[in-house]
Amino acid sequence: MKKHVLIAVLCIGIAPFFANSSSFEQITKFAENICDRVKTSGSIERAQIMGKLRGEAKTLVKLIGGEIGIDGSITVDNQKYDGIPFNDLPAQMTDARACRKELALMLLEREKAIQTIQTGYKASQPQFKVTTNGYDAHIMSQPNFKSFVDIQSNNLKVARLLEGTKINVLADSTIEDVHGLSVPWKKVQIASGEHAGKVGWLPEKNIVEM
Repeated sequence: MKKHVLIAVLCIGIAPFFANSSSFEQITKFAENICDRVKTSGSIERAQIMGKLRGEAKTLVKLIGGEIGIDGSITVDNQKYDGIPFNDLPAQMTDARACRKELALMLLEREKAIQTIQTGYKASQPQFKVTTNGYDAHIMSQPNFKSFVDIQSNNLKVARLLEGTKINVLADSTIEDVHGLSVPWKKVQIASGEHAGKVGWLPEKNIVEM
C-alpha cells in the first residue's frame, strides 16, 4: 500500500493532464506490479522492463487502448503507430521505486497519445452522407437549384451522387433565392465512391448525418 501511495504522489501532479482517475490508478498499480516482479531491491535495467511489458501485451491494450503487435507497434482504428516508447525509460533505474515512477509516467503519456490519435481519427472521418430523396442528385459547380432539379440538363453538374455517398461538409455555405424561396446550399467534398475527392455544392436538404 505504501509503495502504491508513493508512486501516486510522484505522478499526481501530472495525472489530470494524462488520464482519468480510474485509468491513472490502474496504470500506477500495473507499474508497481511490473517493477516489483523484476526486482524489489537494487538497480533495474530497461531491458528487463521491456521483457515484462511484452509479456503483458493484453493488459497493456486494456490500459492504454489500441492493439499491440509483436514488434511493439500499436494499432488504433486500423492505423499503425510506433509502439510503447521503451527508449523513454532510463537505461538503468536506481531501484524499484524509480522504476514504478518512470514506467507509470511513460504509460500515462502513451495513453494520452493514443486517445489523441483516436479522437483525431474519428474527427477526420466523414460525418455526413447524401440522401437523394428518391431523385437524381449531383454536386454542382455553383448553387443553381433550377439546374439541380433539371434531369435533362448536365449544366453545372460536377458528379452524380448515389444514396448514402459519404461526404465531407466544408466551411462554405450560401442561400439561393428561388422565386422567393430560400434554398440553403453547402459546399461538400465527396468522400467515397468513384468521384471521391471532387468538390462542389449540394442543397442542404440532401445532406444527412451518418
